[in-house]
Amino acid sequence: MRALLTSDGTTPSLLFLLFVAAFSPAVCEEVLFRGAILSGLRTKLHPAVAVIITGILFGLLHLMIWRILLTALLGILIGYVVVRSGSIFPGMLFHFVVNASAILTVNLASESTTALLDDTATQSLPPMMLIAATAAAALGIGLIELGRRTSDRTELVV
Repeated sequence: MRALLTSDGTTPSLLFLLFVAAFSPAVCEEVLFRGAILSGLRTKLHPAVAVIITGILFGLLHLMIWRILLTALLGILIGYVVVRSGSIFPGMLFHFVVNASAILTVNLASESTTALLDDTATQSLPPMMLIAATAAAALGIGLIELGRRTSDRTELVV
């Protein structure tokens, strides 16, 4: 991973880094977790249980002991957004925003993007990520609820 993020000791462009470490995981992980796993579990379990199990699996996949709980909570929030919205795309967007926020935070705080891979840099991210994720979740859930209420009113009128 370090070799991917640095080329001959040079810093890769921020857009490349955002694509590799924020956009690609957001799409691929959401297709796996909220697409395949969550939709499969929802056929046999209550949606809330399926969201919680999928979130825990999402947290475990990231394999960093100090991040498992935080990542599992983010996975549960993303699962809620996907189930509530009825689409995987808001989950992808939410996931991208969280990943991009972490990358931009580290990039702004450090001269080197390789700090993303250092334990000292990543250990300081979870509280900032939790605040950013909570704000993003509140905004996303608010928009979903607002959209659902607007569509409910439209259905009643029509």
